[in-house]
Amino acid sequence: MKIENLLDLFKRSIKASIKTTKIYDKDCYFITNFVPHSPEGIYVDKETGITIRYAPNKRSDSGVEENIEITEFMYEFDTVTEADFVEPNLSEYEVLDNNDEKIEQFLKGEL
Repeated sequence: MKIENLLDLFKRSIKASIKTTKIYDKDCYFITNFVPHSPEGIYVDKETGITIRYAPNKRSDSGVEENIEITEFMYEFDTVTEADFVEPNLSEYEVLDNNDEKIEQFLKGEL
C-alpha cells in the first residue's frame, strides 16, 4: 500500500472505518476499508500508534467473512543490554586483504 500524495491519503481516509476495540487489555483502533477493494483490517494501539495486529479477511461461499491469516506484531522497548554489544573473539579469523589467491582458495574450500 503506497500513498502517492495527500489527495490519495484523503480519498482513502474518507472510505475508511475506524472502530474502538480492546486486544490484550489495550485500547486499540480497528481500521478497515483504507485500501480500496480489500477486506483487510489493522489494529493500532491507541496509546503508542503502533500496529499490533493485521487481519486480512476473505469472503467464503456463504458470504461470511472469515479470517484467513492473522499477523501479530510484538514489540519490546528498553530491553537492550551491554551484552548485546559484546564484540566477538576475532583471534580465530584471518583478515584477507585483497589477496586474490587466498580468496580463491577460500571459495574452493581449500582454506
